[in-house]
Amino acid sequence: SQGLPQQIEYAVSIPASFEANQRRDLITALETNGLKVNKQSLIDEPNAAFLSYVSNPNYSQNIKIADGYNPYVLVFDFGAGTCDISILEIGQDNRGFYSKNVAISKFEKLGGNNIDQLIAIDILLPQLLGPYNLKPEDFRTRELKGHLIPSLLQAAENLKIRISEEIALKASSMSLHDIT
Repeated sequence: SQGLPQQIEYAVSIPASFEANQRRDLITALETNGLKVNKQSLIDEPNAAFLSYVSNPNYSQNIKIADGYNPYVLVFDFGAGTCDISILEIGQDNRGFYSKNVAISKFEKLGGNNIDQLIAIDILLPQLLGPYNLKPEDFRTRELKGHLIPSLLQAAENLKIRISEEIALKASSMSLHDIT
């Protein structure tokens, strides 16, 4: 307990598309293991990502909700194998920014892994082969899909993350009013 409060309350981010029974089972499992939670402790991942973004001092100081602003934000939350899309209603009250889900959708055939593969195939593979005057057609499918492309996936993911961070950094210098 080295300086930690005795009564700790937890918030848990979960996939936006979790069904009621999955939420209930998770709460039961957490409580069984001694964690103090309730159904309000569960935060859908797109909502958590948005709240994290607006609560970050590097970004939040530039976020302003203009009068007459449409209070809805579309959030894409790419997991490794899924993409949760949420429409959030946002606002500001005396406690700061808030958001609540208006609509949620889950695409199981689209995810961060798909973006990594596209970056590997469309960007990194040509850069790798180009200096040697090679094309993907010069390789057997097994060589491409079994060795070359998988070896580029980590670099592709790192590139995706760096691009996302750059976009976030540029967006941090704008207000929501500038973006709309």
